Amino acid sequence: VNQFIAYGHYGSLVKGGSFLPNDRLHKNSYTLGFNGVSYANAAPITLNYGETVRVVLINDTMMNHPIHLHGMWSELEDDRGNFLARKHTLSVAPGHAITYRVTANAIGRWAYHCHLLYHMNAGMFREVRVS
Repeated sequence: VNQFIAYGHYGSLVKGGSFLPNDRLHKNSYTLGFNGVSYANAAPITLNYGETVRVVLINDTMMNHPIHLHGMWSELEDDRGNFLARKHTLSVAPGHAITYRVTANAIGRWAYHCHLLYHMNAGMFREVRVS
């Protein structure tokens, strides 16, 4: 028999649904960014059309970050620079790093961000300009 678990199968262990008071359930107090700079203070990342860049993402937080660049593929590499996979979204686990290449083959203004909305709202967002 094939079975699966969905969120609807879960129930709360406490009446009211949470162990934490409401003032501890949100993450609005976080400030996140790339290279220690949140979106509000960051200049756009500029790339020349046809340029290939290597990106190293180091996750020094205790949270997972699924990183997505609109308009272009990301080519994940191993620690020796060998191609592993072509992806739209790359997940960076807590305390880990990944390396990947991007070829700027789409002219325009593109979003580069963490796919977790509260991380994006906390500053993990950049504009990438390809010209």
